[in-house]
Amino acid sequence: MGGWLNRRLYRIFLRIRHPEIILARWRGRGLEPLDAVCVECAGPPGADSAPPSLMARAVFRLAARKTFPYARGVIFTGRSDPLLHGELREMIHAARSYGKEARVVTDGILLDEGTICALIAAGTDHLTVRPAAAGTPASDRAAFNIGVLGKVMEEMDVPRPALELLPPGAPAIPARRIDIAWDGTVHPGRAMHGAKTPEPLGNIRGLPPRAILSALSSSPQGRLQPPLPAPAASRGSSRRRRPSSPPSPPPPERG
Repeated sequence: MGGWLNRRLYRIFLRIRHPEIILARWRGRGLEPLDAVCVECAGPPGADSAPPSLMARAVFRLAARKTFPYARGVIFTGRSDPLLHGELREMIHAARSYGKEARVVTDGILLDEGTICALIAAGTDHLTVRPAAAGTPASDRAAFNIGVLGKVMEEMDVPRPALELLPPGAPAIPARRIDIAWDGTVHPGRAMHGAKTPEPLGNIRGLPPRAILSALSSSPQGRLQPPLPAPAASRGSSRRRRPSSPPSPPPPERG
């Protein structure tokens, strides 16, 4: 009885804190939900080793309100390490407050003991580490930090975050997703392995939720495509021709 009541109260408070969840079913009716929303916490490094650009708080709040109710999970990533963002813990809290699974993708270099404790306290569900090439100082540092992660989780007796180790360059993000860059630019799931990057949909400030979902539903990156038909020449050569019907007999002559 107590568990049912707690879940019911949580559902009520969740809708009070985020009224956009109530409108999500109406706005997204007839459209397939997203697998994930990828939030680029940190952009590419600037010129002359300048620090990367970070996502502003106002941009993140707008992106969360417009996209999180329509996704199954939230992935915090970046062209630079998302751990560079000083408000990453609050971002994870926001994703969890929407009832979504939170995943952080990092190279493991900044994954020290304090950062690990902050990720655990924020409720991170999954931690994906894509270290640099083996035999480099960066990969050695990442391996050391992964060992620290295991010790901290063992001492604190916590099951989360679930660790996922990937080789360099391996894809870790589902295809049916949207990417929100640090400046608010929305992309319908950036392609991988050298494929052409899809054109941006626009900025999150001027895009309603249904425009984002409908654009992804009609995008080749957002859905499985049927196999291509065979070329016309080969298809025509292998097609069986229907046998021609025998000519009808001439009508009998009248006497």
